[in-house]
Parts: sequence; C-alpha cells; structure tokens
Amino acid sequence: MQVFSIGKIQKSIFYISFYGFLFFFTKNNNNNFSRLINDSIFILLLNLNLKKSPPYLKLSDNPYSKYRHMNYNQYTAHSATTKVLSFNEGLRNYMLGIYNYMTVALMLSSVVAFFAARSGLAIAIFSSPIGILVSLAPLGISMYMGAKFNSLSVSGARTTLLLYAATMGLSLSTIFVVFNMADIFRAFFITASMFAGMSLYGYTTKKDLSSYASILFMGVWGVFIASLVNIFLRSSQLSFMVSIFSVVIFTVLTAYDVQKLKQSYYAVSHNQELATKFSIFGALQLYIDFVAIFVHLLNIMRAMRGGDDR
Repeated sequence: MQVFSIGKIQKSIFYISFYGFLFFFTKNNNNNFSRLINDSIFILLLNLNLKKSPPYLKLSDNPYSKYRHMNYNQYTAHSATTKVLSFNEGLRNYMLGIYNYMTVALMLSSVVAFFAARSGLAIAIFSSPIGILVSLAPLGISMYMGAKFNSLSVSGARTTLLLYAATMGLSLSTIFVVFNMADIFRAFFITASMFAGMSLYGYTTKKDLSSYASILFMGVWGVFIASLVNIFLRSSQLSFMVSIFSVVIFTVLTAYDVQKLKQSYYAVSHNQELATKFSIFGALQLYIDFVAIFVHLLNIMRAMRGGDDR
C-alpha cells in the first residue's frame, strides 16, 4: 500500500534552484536582516514541501477503526471496553512518541546551533559558498524522507530525523549571532506555551479542522509571496506584518497537524512499524511548525526593539 505520494521532480528542482537564488542574492549583502529573511523563507519552503507530501491514510483502511463507533449489540460490554481501552492506550503512546522525537530533534538543533555560533563556525560557513549546501541540506533531507518513506526502516527514519535536526540547527545557527540570549529564551518560552496550548486543542477538539486546510495553506503561500517580495523591497514594516501573520498561521497549523496526526493513528494502529515511522514523520512536521513560530517571534521582537540586532 502506498503511504506517501512522491512529489514531481519539477517541484523539487524549483525549491532547490529558488532557494539557491535567494542565498546568492543575499549572501553578498552581509547583514542580519537579509539572513533573517532568508531563514524565514527557507522555513516556509520546508513547510510547503511537507504539507504536500503526506496524504494521510483513510480511516476506512484501518481494520480497527470500527471500534471508534462500536456497536454494543455485536460485542459484549467487557470485550468492547477492553478493546477501547487498549486502543486509547496505543493512541496515547503514539502521540507521546511524536512529541518525544520532536523534543529530541529540537534539543539537538539547539545544541548544534549554539556551539556553531559560539565557535565562529556559523560565520565561517555562511560567508563561503559552503553555506548554500548547509542551508539546502534540511530541505533535501525532508524530501528524502517523504520519497523514501515506504522503504525506510524505523532506524533509518530515526537516523534521518536526527540528521535533519543537526543540519537545521547549523542552518539556523546565525540566530545566536543576531539575537541576544534574553530574546532567544523569551521567544522560546512564548513559542513553547503557544505550541502546547494549540497541541492540546488539536488533540481534544471535536471540531474537524480539515475544513480550514485550504485557508491555512493559502495563508502559507501568502506569507511566502510576501516574504519573497520583501527580499527586494527590504521593508521592515512588511517584515513585521509578515511575521505577525506567520505566527498566527503556524500556530493554527499546529492544531491542524496534531489533529491529522491523531487521525492517522486510526489508519496505522494495526502495524507497529508503520505507526513508528508515521510518528517520526509527524515529529518532523510539528518540529517545523515550532521553529517557524519561534523564528517569526524573534523577528517581531527585533522589530519592536527598533531593529537593533543585539
């Protein structure tokens, strides 16, 4: 059974060539504003690529989905209760696994970014042509995960996620050069609070958030286009507005993604290996939502401080 659809090669070439253009356009203009715009657009490209990659399995594909609407005329109360409790425990473990993988990925990215910035490696990399390879590495890895999802083993998917987190940390290491630690910690805790609240809402709400999918993705594309335009306009006001809109979009996307991941368990609960790989890919999706909120909150703080970097 095909789990993930493979994107067209033309789309992959577009992402790579376009981001390469952005990198070369801004690398000669060695200031923090250009680098921050570059990072913001890169995160948008990652998100657009991932949102198109994983069409979730239909609930009808899962032989155990009938337990969601169990007919007690067909099953005894004891057996029905046992099945429901077992399923709910499996769902909790599945979601906990997603958040555990995401947490490990965020910690790895933070450590890599911090030491790369403090050691001077970040400046050395991004002041040379090697910077484009480092910047493109997370995008390439995310495409690889989507394309090879069916053939990857659990250990292979786990290793790929860790490799992605490490290269993403290196790619975003200039954050520790641009911003002071107080702003970084403040943005992190605000992001964590917002992320936790929307995750809880997405997990517990009975409302079908898929009805907002088209609006959310249109919003992501709108942010992407506005960020692209601002590469040429270099407007701090537009950058500020884009960041505010981005925080709203990716915050809502967090709830949407959590609900979709929860629903995906109904389709993979009968296959432990498939469920584990889904949890790894789900961690990657939530990781990008978190990082997008974090980066744009930093940009908002920078704008409110009057544009001073440190």
